[in-house]
Amino acid sequence: MMLILHSMCINVLRMLSRKLLMLLHPIRKCDWNGCGEEFPSHAALGIHIRNHRAKNCYCQWGDCDYTCDSPLILELHIYEEHSV
Repeated sequence: MMLILHSMCINVLRMLSRKLLMLLHPIRKCDWNGCGEEFPSHAALGIHIRNHRAKNCYCQWGDCDYTCDSPLILELHIYEEHSV
């Protein structure tokens, strides 16, 4: 009986500590045009929003005319399309 009670107390403490952690460190959501991506820190959200704000990224690989508005998307394009 004592072991069951102890186990229940441990589970309750874990649940409360997770809830407390969520209150102390809320998830930050990107509200850029309905993006909704979540980030664990303000710094990570800031980096993400800077990528939204970046404009006019052009692929300069050979005669490729690909354009986008995110440096990360451009890197992905170069990696996937030009095998770099």
